[in-house]
Amino acid sequence: EMAEQTYKFFRVEINGNVAEVIFNTPKKLNALSVAWALEMQQIVQKLEADDSIFCILFWAEGKIFTAGLDLNEMLALSTEKLPGSKAAKSLVFWKLLKSFQQPFTTLDECKKPVVVAVHSKCIGGGVDFISACDIRLCTKDASFSVKETQIGMVADLGTIPRMTKIVGKGLYKEMVTIALIWRME
Repeated sequence: EMAEQTYKFFRVEINGNVAEVIFNTPKKLNALSVAWALEMQQIVQKLEADDSIFCILFWAEGKIFTAGLDLNEMLALSTEKLPGSKAAKSLVFWKLLKSFQQPFTTLDECKKPVVVAVHSKCIGGGVDFISACDIRLCTKDASFSVKETQIGMVADLGTIPRMTKIVGKGLYKEMVTIALIWRME
């Protein structure tokens, strides 16, 4: 039974035919990591296969929806200290990026409607996450920002093609190039 399984990053509650998947690491500002993404993928796959579930609803515990990528993990996964050529290091990074992108693709391709309810801040990788959901709802205090460019990272967990379809090319370019904060108020 889905509701009885314990997860590290999420809590899953089944309410009738709706599965609520709750980001459940508020002390870490619901930061996203590779392990977080793989756990999310596992949950989505289980719920998609469960015929009693008609819809998946994501929401978050805590003062913000998500602070985005866990930068400490990203720095720890840096390939700079690995031995070998630049090409070998690039291949390691490419494989890591692919392993991080696939769970977002699984979410995007889920055959059941996926709804996300956002409150407060949705930063960086959180925008990647919500772009893979079918329906995005938010509170009046919600804000969305892609901060990767401010720290020299490329924002791409599949977000670029998804977000340009959702908010348009112009607004997304502003979000990415100047780290525009898009507020709902």
